[in-house]
Amino acid sequence: MGKILIIADIKDSCIATPRGLQLAHKLGHSVEVVAFTYVPLGRMKISAEERATTKKRLLEIREQVVRERIDKFKQADQKISLKVVWEKDIANWIVKRSAKAFDMVVKTGRR
Repeated sequence: MGKILIIADIKDSCIATPRGLQLAHKLGHSVEVVAFTYVPLGRMKISAEERATTKKRLLEIREQVVRERIDKFKQADQKISLKVVWEKDIANWIVKRSAKAFDMVVKTGRR
């Protein structure tokens, strides 16, 4: 059984998540959905504790949004894991993560 990496879109109007889940279901592959978030908190004049709290809250919000999107489009028998990552350099993270672990990566194109 193969594995597909889906890069979650920031907006609900994009199609990577529903199309990736549909493709994985048809192929019988398991899925890892990855969502990214990043805000340069180091520039803000707040304490380290406040930065950590803010980062944690932003990750939780992103996870909730993407989890709802997954639940909306998944099939009952699909194996799906979700990872929310605090990362500025998304492209580099994807290259490192997908080097040998996935058969395919699904993401929305940018022109």
